[in-house]
Amino acid sequence: MKKPISLPAVIGQNARRIRTNHGVTLDALASEARRFGLKWSTSRVVDLERGKLNPTLPMLIVLSMALARATSTEVRLSDLLAHDGPVTVTDKLTTLGSELQDSVKGDSMPFWSETSEAVAKAVANTLAEYPEATIGHQLNVEKYSLGDERAARTLGLNKHEMISRALALWGHNLSIERDKRAGADASPQRRGQITRTLINELRAGANGND
Repeated sequence: MKKPISLPAVIGQNARRIRTNHGVTLDALASEARRFGLKWSTSRVVDLERGKLNPTLPMLIVLSMALARATSTEVRLSDLLAHDGPVTVTDKLTTLGSELQDSVKGDSMPFWSETSEAVAKAVANTLAEYPEATIGHQLNVEKYSLGDERAARTLGLNKHEMISRALALWGHNLSIERDKRAGADASPQRRGQITRTLINELRAGANGND
């Protein structure tokens, strides 16, 4: 399995690849960036390409526009996130490069929290068994529903923590597990009862890991 690299490093490598493939100089890219409001010098571009700049959304937008003008080609935000392997977004969030690209195209992106040992092991095992697969497909992390959001509020969890715990327990989100147990014809009352049971299971699982 490939070792994760940082998000700034991914952006820097892609920016350099796009720039050099089209014969654009550091000075030319810096000039285009200044046109759109970034106070960049050639040394600033070098820092970017070496992964020393923490990316912000305005910076990425300007960078893609500056590269597009300098190369006279289309450069999308997703082009700056291309990476064939895992990418570290923060010290607690890691995902695949393909998932990052999908996220800026409007698709949902599954994350997992490194605070959950069980989830970390599941991710590692899945990547080892399916090296060409995406995390979202193999681990069946579905879209975050209203039921999951309400349960997370009850448990005092954020979205990523909720996904991590549900994934560790059932391999998918709470809403899918609720529907599996309740059946297609379940009444709202029955679905509510099962939801409360699942919330208790999530709470018990967390207490067991303390």
